[in-house]
Amino acid sequence: MVDFQTSPNNYTTGNGHFLLDTSLVHINIDPPPHDSVYFAYKLQFLANYFRKVSNGKVNIKGDVFGRLITLSKTMAQYSPAKDGSNNKPLGDLIVDAWHTADSLYPTIKFSKYNAFLIFHAGAGRDIDLVATYGYDPTPYDLPTITFNLRTLRNFLGDQSYAGVPVSKGSFRITNTMLLPETETRVITSGNFADSIKASINGLLANSFGGYLGLPDLFDTKTGAPGTGQFGLMDPSGGFGFYNGFFPPEPSAW
Repeated sequence: MVDFQTSPNNYTTGNGHFLLDTSLVHINIDPPPHDSVYFAYKLQFLANYFRKVSNGKVNIKGDVFGRLITLSKTMAQYSPAKDGSNNKPLGDLIVDAWHTADSLYPTIKFSKYNAFLIFHAGAGRDIDLVATYGYDPTPYDLPTITFNLRTLRNFLGDQSYAGVPVSKGSFRITNTMLLPETETRVITSGNFADSIKASINGLLANSFGGYLGLPDLFDTKTGAPGTGQFGLMDPSGGFGFYNGFFPPEPSAW
């Protein structure tokens, strides 16, 4: 679980820290507190989903490291350019997060795991807010993405990069799923307030599908839907199907 320095502007969702206030009754999808118990339930959902859709062939066991990792920058400083011209800040986030976790808690047994996941504070840059509001009120939110070694090399601009070294260099992390704590947000403009409510369940299943090697079924350059809500590997299926609560099964294709 990764959070950030308190944000000095309003161009990201939240203030850089996880929602823990249980009095926020307007958040009735993925309600707070967003603590380690909350994320453990998300991993349980992921395990249940893949066990069901694979007829018991895919069995996931996961752990949530309960200590919070606070990075030295704001969320906006890790936000990549929306036009894709500079993705290095997002690659830096992955490296900084694992380096920080390893340095603060050297007893973590990274080598026990196959797949790695960072839940970060705030909402994801995964919903087309321009289509809804005519502008993007939070342009520095972070996109949801599954990193493999090739992606990490491309984002860092280093084709020889071998992964994030941890455990005194004895192990390298070569994949990371990056997901927000929620996809629910409240947009306020003057006296006007509106909300978008969605769960991260679908995006979590979509991200793990990417880790398994399932291909994206949407236009990865423009974000335009392919299979739409009818396939797991289109983000529309991740957060558009039952508000992201119950993602569709992987498509027959």
